[in-house]
Amino acid sequence: MPSVESLIWSALRKRIESLSILPMPIAWPADTYKPGQGPFLSINNIIAPPRRILIGQSTNERTGILTIVLAHPIGKRVEVIQEIAGQIGAHFPQDLCLSFQTVRVRVTSVAHVAEGYRDGSWWRIPVNIPWRTYA
Repeated sequence: MPSVESLIWSALRKRIESLSILPMPIAWPADTYKPGQGPFLSINNIIAPPRRILIGQSTNERTGILTIVLAHPIGKRVEVIQEIAGQIGAHFPQDLCLSFQTVRVRVTSVAHVAEGYRDGSWWRIPVNIPWRTYA
């Protein structure tokens, strides 16, 4: 049986793969990826330690932040790149429930489109999506 962590990841990944801005290349965690000339997405999932809910039960509250970083070549107006990042955030609305096998993951608040930053020849904008599940 798959671990809770891999079930959570599978639920999140399934939603990422349904983004309407695709086919934009994606740098998935632990995969090798070499950027081309165009924009791409870099995916990270930060998981907090599980929190025990009740004594005598095995269910724990599990939370995290899915971070999708839009990397765009320098040379476009920042508002154009921000619009793409906003579309990514809108794809994960507050209270969205994602399911995979036995796990249900809920987006707990509106996605946070963070301030962009220059990274060499790229402009990067992180989009942070907070989530929670009980498993």
